[in-house]
Amino acid sequence: MILSIIILAAGQGTRMNSEIPKVFHEVGNYPMIRHVLDLSQKLNAKSTTVVISKKLNDYKTLLLSKYQDIKFCYQRNQLGTGHAVSEAYKNDEIKKTDTTLVLYGDTPSVTFKTLNAALRDFDKKNLDLSIISMIVKDLNNSYGRLLIKKGKLKKIIEKTEQTNEEKKIQLCNSGIMIIKTKHLFEKLKKIKNKNKKKEFYLTDLVEIFIKENYK
Repeated sequence: MILSIIILAAGQGTRMNSEIPKVFHEVGNYPMIRHVLDLSQKLNAKSTTVVISKKLNDYKTLLLSKYQDIKFCYQRNQLGTGHAVSEAYKNDEIKKTDTTLVLYGDTPSVTFKTLNAALRDFDKKNLDLSIISMIVKDLNNSYGRLLIKKGKLKKIIEKTEQTNEEKKIQLCNSGIMIIKTKHLFEKLKKIKNKNKKKEFYLTDLVEIFIKENYK
């Protein structure tokens, strides 16, 4: 497996009401994004791309002083996670890999054990797309819900699109996605922004892959 990692870190974190970018808030006296970058280094990726906003530009030098091999791409307009990943494709090194792992800069609690197991499973089963899900019993959360019918995943429903019944689903999306690189940017073009936020959701890839009979 030749791995590339894309870390989404362009979110504004408006609910935090802070001048500090969300991913630079500290957990355990350590910026969240550095937890994620440390983890990505352990996975020995050929390419690591961090998607940032202009607001994070002042912090770029600091990150480069600690992680010389990472590349940065800008998401100038907040058009959703699908759009953010498409911006990462400006790093040509991604095209030289066969598997892409999408992480978020504000998820410091993800472990190497979890990601390594998921990547091994993805490779062993020769999957096209895989996500890491979780059970969340507190239903008052902003996670996407996994819609399961007859034991099979049908799609992921983002918070703003959920019905009252769908909000009761405890099986949630962690946001972490593994996908074959050759499919990723081809299928990103099929994502539409026909939703309440008018954004391009990366999670729409799940429904696209299912409809096209990918594994």
